[in-house]
Amino acid sequence: MRKLLITVIWLALLAGLIWYLAGHADDLANMLDLSPANIGLLALLFLATQFLNGAEIMALMKNEKVSLKFWECFCLANITTAANYLPLKGGQVARAVYLRKKHDLPYADFAGLAVGGILLSLIVIFLSGAFFLVMNFFITGKFFAGLFWVFTVLFLGFLSLAFFFGMFNKKLKWQKLDSMGSGLRRILRDRALLARLVVINLLSILVMGLRFFVSFRALSFRATLLLSLLCGQIKKAVTIIGMIPSGLGISEASVGAVSGAMKEGLEVGIFAASLDRVVTIVVLILIGTYSLYYLARSEKAVGHG
Repeated sequence: MRKLLITVIWLALLAGLIWYLAGHADDLANMLDLSPANIGLLALLFLATQFLNGAEIMALMKNEKVSLKFWECFCLANITTAANYLPLKGGQVARAVYLRKKHDLPYADFAGLAVGGILLSLIVIFLSGAFFLVMNFFITGKFFAGLFWVFTVLFLGFLSLAFFFGMFNKKLKWQKLDSMGSGLRRILRDRALLARLVVINLLSILVMGLRFFVSFRALSFRATLLLSLLCGQIKKAVTIIGMIPSGLGISEASVGAVSGAMKEGLEVGIFAASLDRVVTIVVLILIGTYSLYYLARSEKAVGHG
């Protein structure tokens, strides 16, 4: 029943997004500047995002003494992203199955590290978002109080959750919670891994910001770096958190809410997020097909099948 409900919500959000874009087709056509340079930049920046996702996989698996080639991690990141577009958002499941079958990584160990990595990413996203808003106030004198408190409250919320999983659950002897927190505790104990993951997340935030900066430019809109960064952060967070496949519909609405809160207009944020989505899907179809072939051939070569 839960899976059916998620699928229905996903289809409703997709229909809503299509309806909104169709209703504003004239506005979008007047703004849109689909030059080869803009499309090429968006494609390259999406590839950069995937390389960073691959680097994160490699860092986490190294903690488990699982040896992965970087290209294998890149392809696995592509498959994860592609599978997240399925109605049941199966990216993490696909990654877990591959690592179990190919590298004998237990599902429990994978789940623990996945939860730890997700919590760390969300903490970095919302803390850096609040920091950017404070810095913008000192530089420009403009303070977006609503956004600041949203980012701050979410940061404190996920920090508290991480503290609970990482510190308290072992004492409480709750087996399921202890399993979920085990990966986070391993990350916190390994300072080199923790630093590496923080750097990867910060670079990913920067790349996502650049993706929106280019998307806004393709809409003939001169966006500030702050707006681009915050839109990128909220899209990344919604994609991580949401049960809806790849945050489809929700991320576009959330980006629109950010641009609206910054007095730049709801529609320009939705248009930019939609443009980024379209380029992402096109590139993902190409590299996803190759990645599936690469991983399948690699798996066959080592005798798993």
